[in-house]
Amino acid sequence: MGVSDHVENLAVHLPLFASWDSVYDVDIQRDIERYLYCEKFNTPAYKGAYGDQPKRWVDMSFIIRHTMASKEAREIKKRGK
Repeated sequence: MGVSDHVENLAVHLPLFASWDSVYDVDIQRDIERYLYCEKFNTPAYKGAYGDQPKRWVDMSFIIRHTMASKEAREIKKRGK
Protein backbone atom coordinates (compact mmCIF):
# COMPACT_ATOMS: atom_id res chain seq x y z
CA MET A 1 0.00 0.00 0.00
CA GLY A 2 1.55 3.29 -1.12
CA VAL A 3 1.42 6.72 0.44
CA SER A 4 -1.39 7.89 -1.82
CA ASP A 5 -3.46 4.82 -0.85
CA HIS A 6 -3.15 5.85 2.77
CA VAL A 7 -4.10 9.41 1.86
CA GLU A 8 -7.14 8.16 -0.03
CA ASN A 9 -8.22 5.97 2.89
CA LEU A 10 -7.81 8.89 5.26
CA ALA A 11 -9.85 11.16 2.98
CA VAL A 12 -12.68 8.63 2.83
CA HIS A 13 -12.82 8.04 6.58
CA LEU A 14 -11.96 11.51 7.87
CA PRO A 15 -15.55 12.82 8.02
CA LEU A 16 -16.37 10.04 10.48
CA PHE A 17 -13.80 11.25 13.01
CA ALA A 18 -12.87 14.89 12.39
CA SER A 19 -13.31 17.89 10.13
CA TRP A 20 -11.02 18.87 7.28
CA ASP A 21 -10.13 22.03 9.21
CA SER A 22 -8.37 19.94 11.83
CA VAL A 23 -5.98 18.38 9.29
CA TYR A 24 -5.56 21.24 6.80
CA ASP A 25 -1.91 22.25 6.69
CA VAL A 26 -0.95 25.61 5.19
CA ASP A 27 2.61 24.42 4.41
CA ILE A 28 1.37 21.39 2.49
CA GLN A 29 -1.13 23.55 0.61
CA ARG A 30 1.76 25.85 -0.37
CA ASP A 31 3.74 22.82 -1.58
CA ILE A 32 0.80 21.75 -3.75
CA GLU A 33 0.45 25.27 -5.16
CA ARG A 34 4.19 25.41 -5.87
CA TYR A 35 4.05 22.01 -7.57
CA LEU A 36 1.13 23.08 -9.79
CA TYR A 37 2.88 26.33 -10.71
CA CYS A 38 6.11 24.52 -11.59
CA GLU A 39 4.20 21.94 -13.62
CA LYS A 40 2.20 24.55 -15.53
CA PHE A 41 5.10 26.88 -16.31
CA ASN A 42 7.78 24.17 -16.60
CA THR A 43 10.08 25.83 -14.09
CA PRO A 44 12.04 24.39 -11.16
CA ALA A 45 10.74 25.04 -7.66
CA TYR A 46 14.14 26.31 -6.51
CA LYS A 47 17.17 27.73 -8.31
CA GLY A 48 19.45 25.22 -9.95
CA ALA A 49 19.19 21.81 -11.56
CA TYR A 50 17.56 18.65 -10.19
CA GLY A 51 20.52 17.91 -7.91
CA ASP A 52 20.26 21.37 -6.37
CA GLN A 53 16.62 20.95 -5.31
CA PRO A 54 16.05 20.32 -1.58
CA LYS A 55 15.46 16.64 -0.78
CA ARG A 56 12.26 17.50 1.06
CA TRP A 57 10.91 19.18 -2.07
CA VAL A 58 11.92 16.31 -4.36
CA ASP A 59 10.22 13.80 -2.03
CA MET A 60 7.12 15.98 -1.68
CA SER A 61 6.84 16.54 -5.43
CA PHE A 62 6.87 12.77 -6.08
CA ILE A 63 4.14 12.26 -3.45
CA ILE A 64 2.03 15.06 -4.94
CA ARG A 65 2.48 13.73 -8.49
CA HIS A 66 1.57 10.17 -7.50
CA THR A 67 -1.45 11.30 -5.47
CA MET A 68 -2.75 13.48 -8.30
CA ALA A 69 -2.28 10.66 -10.83
CA SER A 70 -4.18 8.26 -8.55
CA LYS A 71 -7.01 10.76 -8.14
CA GLU A 72 -7.22 11.29 -11.89
CA ALA A 73 -7.29 7.51 -12.49
CA ARG A 74 -10.14 7.13 -9.97
CA GLU A 75 -12.10 9.92 -11.67
CA ILE A 76 -11.60 8.36 -15.11
CA LYS A 77 -12.68 4.98 -13.77
CA LYS A 78 -15.74 6.54 -12.12
CA ARG A 79 -16.75 8.25 -15.39
CA GLY A 80 -16.38 4.95 -17.25
CA LYS A 81 -18.95 3.16 -15.09
